[in-house]
Amino acid sequence: MEELQVEDWYLLVDKVTTGEIYKALPLTSDTDVALKNFTEVLKYEAADMQMLLQRLDVDNRKPFQFSALPVENNTKMLYTGVFYVHGAVMMGDFDAWDVVLDMFCLSLTADFADLPPEMGETVIEISFEAVMPWILTESM
Repeated sequence: MEELQVEDWYLLVDKVTTGEIYKALPLTSDTDVALKNFTEVLKYEAADMQMLLQRLDVDNRKPFQFSALPVENNTKMLYTGVFYVHGAVMMGDFDAWDVVLDMFCLSLTADFADLPPEMGETVIEISFEAVMPWILTESM
């Protein structure tokens, strides 16, 4: 386990276990255009969020409780979802929505609705909301 600070959050994370679990999980959907747009925007326009997910060894193609809703005359999408990390919160407020990275607003939460059993009992749940541009040539 290693310590990781994200603004006012202090986390104890097990990157190796997290990475192994995400590798074993199936893709949420390989035909979901909204998910494809989400991952493409992350790749090209959300460097800080992408870096955090890499530091946690989380696969951005496998969010949990993922939803997408067109906004602003169908030019952008409101994305919500959760990423799980094997580890523990050492310090940080829950349900505070107090970390902003790029276009992402993040919160430590404790719902654990879709928690993969492989994560075990030592889990960090990071919920996200983001309004992202639609950059794909395919329509929503």
